[in-house]
Amino acid sequence: NRYQRLSELLTSPGKKTVDDHWQYMRDDLNVTARELSPILIEALQTTEETVQLAEILSQWDFRESVDSVATTVYQELARNLVKAVFVDELGEELGNLFMTNNYYWQERFGFMLKDGDSLWFDDVRTIDTVETLSNLIVQAGLQTIANLQQQMGPNISQWQWGKRHKIEFVNTIRRSGIGKQLLGGGDYAMAGSGDTLLRAKYPLTGEQNNVEYSAALRMVVDLDDSDKVLAVLPGGISGRTFNRHFDDQIESYMNGEKTYWWFSEQEIQKHLVSVLSLTP
Repeated sequence: NRYQRLSELLTSPGKKTVDDHWQYMRDDLNVTARELSPILIEALQTTEETVQLAEILSQWDFRESVDSVATTVYQELARNLVKAVFVDELGEELGNLFMTNNYYWQERFGFMLKDGDSLWFDDVRTIDTVETLSNLIVQAGLQTIANLQQQMGPNISQWQWGKRHKIEFVNTIRRSGIGKQLLGGGDYAMAGSGDTLLRAKYPLTGEQNNVEYSAALRMVVDLDDSDKVLAVLPGGISGRTFNRHFDDQIESYMNGEKTYWWFSEQEIQKHLVSVLSLTP
């Protein structure tokens, strides 16, 4: 579905500029959520306990911004629904292993939801009942409410995506414990998810939504420009811990600011600030 979103952007009317491509890498529209939310909303509207979740999703523009409550609801609901569908057959351990790589199941899962009928929807642990997709969505919705209330409080307006979806820049010297924040680059609220062009995938197992991996480099090259390329590194441009360039591009990476890597000798000299000489 990330491919689908990119295809939408690239085939939209008009000539695409370098700036357009730069923005595409930061696009936070979730196509999967746009396709599946109507199915979720229809089921959530059937019970008084979950109707508020339906209202939140029905007003969503499917942008996974840091201040979006609907994104938090959708992501938690989707995680609980996947568990409700698969874990009863696979068991907790194998089910969690299965969920760690959504490339195995996500596309097929979407087809199952759109079809509305699958043997996977029945909970094999209940002998006298045959669960439907609607039953599982409501069940996942109730679990979503319980989890978010426990983790983020009873005030729904505080269930903002950026409060539980963060990216942390750590130093390989000290990944945890005392000194981690001092040596690393800090943590930031991050938009997007594993479903958006703004790559910010988090693990579906467990309770955390912190980013597991994102883009190691963003770059757009104008082949008609021999002076520079548009690029940013989230870890800065130096591997030396106490160098001032160690984390100097993190802010640009997070806020989408354009940064240039000067390519021609003329532009390099024009923007020269310091010289690092490596001698044997």
